[in-house]
Amino acid sequence: MKSGSPNGREKRSPRRRAPATGLEAMHPDLRVFSLSEFAIGDTRFRVVNQDFDKYKTTADEVIVLKDLRWFEYYGELIRERNLRNLVELGIFEGGSTLLFALLFEELQIAAIDWQQPNPVVLNHLARLGIEDRVSLFYRVSQDDREAVERAVSAKFGGAPIDMVVDDASHAYRLSRASFEILFPHLRHRGVYVVEDWAWAHWAGGFQTEQWLDQPALSNLAFEWTMLLGSRYDILERVDIRSGTIAAFKSASQPLPDFRLSDAYLMRGKPLPLI
Repeated sequence: MKSGSPNGREKRSPRRRAPATGLEAMHPDLRVFSLSEFAIGDTRFRVVNQDFDKYKTTADEVIVLKDLRWFEYYGELIRERNLRNLVELGIFEGGSTLLFALLFEELQIAAIDWQQPNPVVLNHLARLGIEDRVSLFYRVSQDDREAVERAVSAKFGGAPIDMVVDDASHAYRLSRASFEILFPHLRHRGVYVVEDWAWAHWAGGFQTEQWLDQPALSNLAFEWTMLLGSRYDILERVDIRSGTIAAFKSASQPLPDFRLSDAYLMRGKPLPLI
């Protein structure tokens, strides 16, 4: 469930050498063949945005679900906010985690996923010599408070989190639970990003009966805007793009027992979910 860029959805590009752009300036060893194929050093990446189950990371090729334009956006956030650690929800075939580690060598990364450990991804970490910076926590559900906090503590100790990127289930209730768990651990001026928040509003399969009983992830986006309006002491701003929504934390004080629905004001009215 991945759109083509953080600013919009796009079909996969044809196989060709991309013209010289600013993307290759992201890393001295980055070679861009197209928006869907590139390499950093001897590690080759392929971008997949459909038929996900047909593609697997191998020793020769790493599968990633978002192209370099997403990481260009994340690079802007990392530089602007001086971010030094990251919690990534969702590992899948390991491509995003590996890209974050290779493109941003200052980042310490804890990546979390419910799936079984992937030996091929673990081998890439060892081959690239980045096991000291990247820790993968498998068999952890994003809504399991105890397990998520244990993973974060194991990686960062008591240090606050600089950035969270949620590219896991894209389910409203699970994503909302993760936000309530991790947002209190985010540092002042930290950034919390949810990807593909607008899937319920995409044309095609998501408009069919199969998805009608699933609350839209855009409900969480609406709750963030209400939190921004109610508690400027908690949120500095919310940046909404067609592919991502980012909450920028202003709170420096502890947020014990943080519950999103208790933090914004609704004039006593219930929030209907779409």
